[in-house]
Amino acid sequence: MTRAIGVLRFGEPCTKDEAILAAGRQRPARLPRFVMSDFSTARRNMVDCQVRPSDVTDLRIVDAMLAVPREVFVPERQRALAYLDLDVQVSEGDSARRFLIKPAVTAKMLQAADIKDTDSVLVAGCATGYTAALAARLAGQVTAT
Repeated sequence: MTRAIGVLRFGEPCTKDEAILAAGRQRPARLPRFVMSDFSTARRNMVDCQVRPSDVTDLRIVDAMLAVPREVFVPERQRALAYLDLDVQVSEGDSARRFLIKPAVTAKMLQAADIKDTDSVLVAGCATGYTAALAARLAGQVTAT
């Protein structure tokens, strides 16, 4: 017997459709829709499919990226894009161009910095603070501007 599975859809809000796709049963015409209360599956997929294949081997960075909810560092209208392999624009208007850079690039940058737990880190141009939040899990002290 086939087990019930969920399908993640990224559109307006991130939603999860539940359906029992048992052998011999037809898919319902309209699946019930539930708003996902968290993005933990998307976060895990981001780490497994983007960060780890990018030769990020520091497990502290992997653990930090699994623990820090990236979706809270982007504007609400962009939350569905938080875990995609994209630079997500976090500023308003055409003149202000501020982005949250791709997860794999962020992870590689943190790995290259070789941050120790006794280090004091300055994050300049921190945009929404996601990189600073990750660095705070690695360093003794973080200052973000």
